Amino acid sequence: MTDLSDPHKPRILAVAPGRDEAAGRQCLEKLSASQREQVQTYRVDMGAAYNKVGKELLPNAKAVIDRFHVAKKFGEAVDAERKKNHAGLQGETDQGRAEGVSRFDVGVSA
Repeated sequence: MTDLSDPHKPRILAVAPGRDEAAGRQCLEKLSASQREQVQTYRVDMGAAYNKVGKELLPNAKAVIDRFHVAKKFGEAVDAERKKNHAGLQGETDQGRAEGVSRFDVGVSA
């Protein structure tokens, strides 16, 4: 568990073995109930274990998914949509005139 309230001086507050609910609980229980009530946001990965403990022990805080996982999910979604394209669109392009588009619109010399 790291305090990121000062981005220039992050502070490690607790470390516990594992990546499960028990590890998250062990770290958050190092804070007093009063300290946990003051937490406004907490950053987590998308695993259910940490989110469950955060919702339970940080009653006034909102979860924020870290940007690495957001970017990863975005890339996966874009890739999935790309793969839905017709197989012919994934192959070679047809060289020829664009139908209904003048050469002035595409900036290509005759």
